[in-house]
Parts: sequence; C-alpha cells; structure tokens
Amino acid sequence: MLEDEVVKKLAEVKTYYEKRANEMENEVSILRSLLEIIDKILAEKSFKKIDISKTKSLSETSEYKETISIKATDGISLANIYVGEGQIKLIPNIEINFDVNSPPFKAFLITRIFDKMREKDIESAKKGDISVDEIFSYRVEQKDNFLKEIVIENYGDERRLYELRNAIRWTLRRIYEKMASPGDQS
Repeated sequence: MLEDEVVKKLAEVKTYYEKRANEMENEVSILRSLLEIIDKILAEKSFKKIDISKTKSLSETSEYKETISIKATDGISLANIYVGEGQIKLIPNIEINFDVNSPPFKAFLITRIFDKMREKDIESAKKGDISVDEIFSYRVEQKDNFLKEIVIENYGDERRLYELRNAIRWTLRRIYEKMASPGDQS
C-alpha cells in the first residue's frame, strides 16, 4: 500500500518535471529568438551613414556605404570602420599608436577572432557550404609595429559584422586604456 503511494507520487513528480522542462525549453527558444532580433536591430541602429562632404579622403571612403566610429570610454575617437559590400576597412586615429604586438591585438583579435572566423569558413568551403572566394580573409598593415589599417574581405553576414565590431572595439579600447595608465598591468 505504502509502495503504491510512493510510485504514484513519483509519477506525479515526473509529470510535473517533464511539464516544467518543456515550458523552460519553450522559454529558452523564445529568449534566443528575441536575442537574435535585438542583435539585428542593434547592428542596424549602430551604423551611421557616411557624410561624404565631411570626409577628408574620398578615395578611401567613397566605396564604403557605412561607417562605424569606435570611441574610448572617455569619448576619444580610436578608429573608424568603413563597411562596404563584403569588405571592412579599419583606419585607426593617426594620433594613437596601437601596438600590433600587444596581447589583446595578437592573442585576442587576430588569433581568437580573425583566425577562428577564417578556419570556420575554410571548413564551410570544404563542405561546399560556401565557395573558396567567400572565405574570410584579412590584412593588417603596420609601420614600426603600429597599426595603420586592417582590411577584411568576406566578413559575412550582419551577425558576424556585429561580432567583428565588438571585438575590434574591445581590443582598441583595451590597448588605449593600457597606454593611458601604463602602471596598471591588470
């Protein structure tokens, strides 16, 4: 008799947990969909149209349809990212010397972001999901170990652009902050 009650209670508990698990899975699915929508809106709203009349070098920016300004937390302009069809060009503030050998630049931006995107695209090309011509590639131009520009070809979709913009912003801000407070090694 007691054993029957335990089995009945266990069955009720199991039913309850299955119902809760399904509700939570549905909620997670809805939250992921909402996050995708928010990411898309943020990517669209964060772009600024280029005002060609205020651009100093038309040859460098006229082929790009949008520009993204990267600023430090103190408001200093760190760089501009020019976005074109399949291409991004980053031009840093000429008054700031971003060392390409600094850990956030090499270990994070190049190795963890750029190289990983390239590897992923190479795998996608091997599977036939994209053509070889669509593989992510980048070129870092420097002078005396200081960043002059980054050109990225085949950056992909809006989501990837958003990820690149955030990674570049974090990297440049981190280098700038370390330059601003050289005693802080954290």
